[in-house]
Amino acid sequence: MHDESTSGDTTDRKEQRNPATPSEDSGKSHFESSEQPPPPSFESLVSIFGIQALAALGKAPVADGKSPTVRLDFAKHYIDLLGLIEEKTKGNLTNDEASTLTYWLYQLRMMFVTESGKR
Repeated sequence: MHDESTSGDTTDRKEQRNPATPSEDSGKSHFESSEQPPPPSFESLVSIFGIQALAALGKAPVADGKSPTVRLDFAKHYIDLLGLIEEKTKGNLTNDEASTLTYWLYQLRMMFVTESGKR
């Protein structure tokens, strides 16, 4: 029912890389290449905040193999922003958009609770 490509569960390594860093293929950053950004979408907007929350929860890869820093305050901030989007868009989303947002919020909230219990 839910498309994993919008959920953040399975993300290609290239998508996680900073777009300003050179790609392995061309030596150019995404900003220097002729690649076009994807069209704007609600799912992309949700993913932006979701990925920021994942990073704040220490669930995103860190350069140079360093241990990720967990910042629960920032994780909560991004999760709350997604909650605000949910509240303000209630009744105005397609089923797919609502499902994507609900999925991200559930997963992030569960990760937040788990990470909070470790501290």
